[in-house]
Amino acid sequence: RPRLHLPEGSRFKTQARTPALPAPSPHSAAPELRRPSAGSGGTASVNGSDTAGTLTINTGGSPAVGCFATINFNQKFNSTPHISIAPVGSAAGALDFYINRSTTSLSICTTSAAPPGSSFSFDYVAID
Repeated sequence: RPRLHLPEGSRFKTQARTPALPAPSPHSAAPELRRPSAGSGGTASVNGSDTAGTLTINTGGSPAVGCFATINFNQKFNSTPHISIAPVGSAAGALDFYINRSTTSLSICTTSAAPPGSSFSFDYVAID
């Protein structure tokens, strides 16, 4: 095992450096959420930022095929971001969902109507 040998009477000094924090991302504020199309009385909320968060959808009466909600980013991405979506729980996982994406927004949509009076969550990550 290697050892450090210092001459007698020598001192070993170390200097700890505080890592610099990165500048705040222009995508760090919570994005705007447009009114969802999740059925009569349906709601949606987002908790997070432009780059990562959780979208929760509560369907109302008679949800239709199409987009549940659109997240409008606070800051436009330089190019269409790469989006990763993960359904949270089995109810969201059972949906036939897809996304639409652009430099300014992200929509979570379904190809089959979701059950009325249900709650679904999706985690998302957007990388420029």
